[in-house]
Amino acid sequence: GRAAGVPLPVTAVVLCNGVPVSGASVTFTSGTASATVITNALGVAIGSLTFSTAGPATVTATVTATGTACACSGVVSVPITVTVAP
Repeated sequence: GRAAGVPLPVTAVVLCNGVPVSGASVTFTSGTASATVITNALGVAIGSLTFSTAGPATVTATVTATGTACACSGVVSVPITVTVAP
């Protein structure tokens, strides 16, 4: 489950004009926790964040580098709220 102090998997998909972007750098952030991961061939970035406290937590994913001609670097996702169990 989503317990405090336990790393939780977080995922994001980077698409450019509907095409997956591989090798893009994505940073997941929630409060003081952050993790930077690289997308795979399907444009999926899978990271993990550890939440120190229980309760609702907001997670955002930011594309920091794409390595392609696509101008989606610096794009921030809609914040996702996860509820961390005590």
